[in-house]
Amino acid sequence: MSQPLDASPKKHKVGCLVPLGIYVAVLIVGYWVTRPPLITDDFSEPISRSFSVAIVEDTGSGFRFGRRTLETTLERDPALPSLRYLLPHDEITIDVGDFHYALILEDHGDWQLVEYDYSNTYMATSIYRAYDNRIEPVSYQVTASVGDAMLLMVFTFAALVLYGLAVLINFVRNRRAESATTST
Repeated sequence: MSQPLDASPKKHKVGCLVPLGIYVAVLIVGYWVTRPPLITDDFSEPISRSFSVAIVEDTGSGFRFGRRTLETTLERDPALPSLRYLLPHDEITIDVGDFHYALILEDHGDWQLVEYDYSNTYMATSIYRAYDNRIEPVSYQVTASVGDAMLLMVFTFAALVLYGLAVLINFVRNRRAESATTST
């Protein structure tokens, strides 16, 4: 039986694909497990304060768009001039310091199914039926928040620390293996 030419011990390496794959899988599963539920029936006070609605104002030379919450829309004084909720375009951008988007999902002439994407310290999608002078909420869901970003940063920091620890452990193991073979 012949001896291999190189009798040096096998060096241990830290692989990056397996930990990276596990990290990505944990993030994906974590996102879906912690994502708030889709709300379709109970638009109580906390939800009505976050549920976004696009309003349309005809300025004569065009349209101006704004954002209201479901709460302020439902509590609006009927003596005030009515707001218009039917969107004149298939998709609009509402610039109110942040950019919000409203998209007509279905247009039935006298009413529209509208999806409103809100983005600020959290991201949420409100879907509602818009009539000329009123709205009916259909669903609401928070899709991301600052807490999600903070959690991602914590997981990323922990993953980097663990990876650095694995590199250090393998470095020490390789040095010990080298010193053991040189001393014999």
